[in-house]
Amino acid sequence: MVMKTKKPKLADKPLSPDLLRKMNAYWRAANYLSVGQIYLYDNPLLKKPLTLEHIKPRLLGHWGTTPGLNFIYVHLNRVINQHDLNVIYVTGPGHGGPALVGLLIGFIDLIKIFDTVYIMTTGGPGGSTETLTFYTYYTGVRFFHVGYGAALSFYVLATVLFLCVLLVRVSGRREEGVA
Repeated sequence: MVMKTKKPKLADKPLSPDLLRKMNAYWRAANYLSVGQIYLYDNPLLKKPLTLEHIKPRLLGHWGTTPGLNFIYVHLNRVINQHDLNVIYVTGPGHGGPALVGLLIGFIDLIKIFDTVYIMTTGGPGGSTETLTFYTYYTGVRFFHVGYGAALSFYVLATVLFLCVLLVRVSGRREEGVA
């Protein structure tokens, strides 16, 4: 059985300056996060001048691949939203891992899982503003406790999914007049 899909119409006009500005800002932010993952061990907000102690002795990833992957991702998001497409972005094995992690961190920031408070206070006194998701990120990525970080990630995912389902059910009942 052959399924016919309607072809999206191509835009006759260029993208708006506001959309280009937002896409460029997201692309730059993703590149910044990627560079931090590849090269930096500490001082990600560059509050202090960089020293050799801030630079990783062994690099993770390849900078030459990263901006291109980020560029494709940003534009694919625009095309998917503009034309309501079902698309999957598959990247092969290689040195572009930090690009996808940087984009994921950017997406997580969009839905406010990483707390800005923690980032701005660097954990506060005694780590008092540290959230579970940020702890999970630090454990898995920075300290390279991959198994423990993966278990924490699964816990966070399960908790977020449970809360989303609960929210949808409760809001659905309110709309029906049940609650």
